[in-house]
Amino acid sequence: MRHDNRVLKYAGKKEYLLVYLALITAARMRGLITYDGIREIMGLTPGDHAANEIGTLLGDISWEEVKRHNRPMLSALAISVVDGMPSRPFFEFAQQLERFQGSIDSKTAKHKFWRQERDKVYDEWNQD
Repeated sequence: MRHDNRVLKYAGKKEYLLVYLALITAARMRGLITYDGIREIMGLTPGDHAANEIGTLLGDISWEEVKRHNRPMLSALAISVVDGMPSRPFFEFAQQLERFQGSIDSKTAKHKFWRQERDKVYDEWNQD
């Protein structure tokens, strides 16, 4: 599927829908989901290939959310178990989407942006 000059590898596929549902559920519960949890939902085994595929799928979801639906990055709820927040590619993609203007090398800037984006996701999916 193509959307605004981006090929969406996973849009409309079972894996996309299952991860999308897990992220929305996490948002409604004001929770988070780990990359390992997403890997399991996708049915992938651990490794670099899995990390790349998870990143691609989360990128597709965020692209749709931001560009098509004018909502915050739902992928802000996907975190690494190592540091409890999204990994570097999340912030690089946020810069591409013109949502994050901070330094990619500043942990403080990334943490502040992530908390704000996470809270926007929570608010978006918990409106009555």
